[in-house]
Amino acid sequence: TKEKIKAIEGLLFSYSDIDVRVESMRTEIDIRQNDYDTLYGNNDNQRASTPTNQTISLVESKVTNKEARIESLKRKIDIELLNKRLIDNAMKVLNEEDRKFIEDRYFKKISPSALADHKYYCSHSYIFIRSKNIIKNQLAEYIRIIQ
Repeated sequence: TKEKIKAIEGLLFSYSDIDVRVESMRTEIDIRQNDYDTLYGNNDNQRASTPTNQTISLVESKVTNKEARIESLKRKIDIELLNKRLIDNAMKVLNEEDRKFIEDRYFKKISPSALADHKYYCSHSYIFIRSKNIIKNQLAEYIRIIQ
């Protein structure tokens, strides 16, 4: 379907940034795990309006939020890495020419006009048609959209 092809195109366009996004999320996890102020509630600007119970509640809330954010980041990392594996695997079915075309168009993000005018010496519409056909007829079988 058109929606699946568009979704796969989105994955292909974002492929070259996957490692950067994953590393950023891992760094965010490290920062959150080492954020002692949040963990121990060491924020002098917040004073409990009631004795100890309120303070413990604030700390527990912060810890829970921190743990939930870390788990969310870990899930996002898993999804990114699964998408990368799916794309890597799907690319194996392509012949050398089609693989190079997909790499140029999506991974290197070369515009259709640049590909048409300087690399493949063809019409711009051919670039669009070819990319959709490769996705639809070869890659779509192997790439599943994971969110």
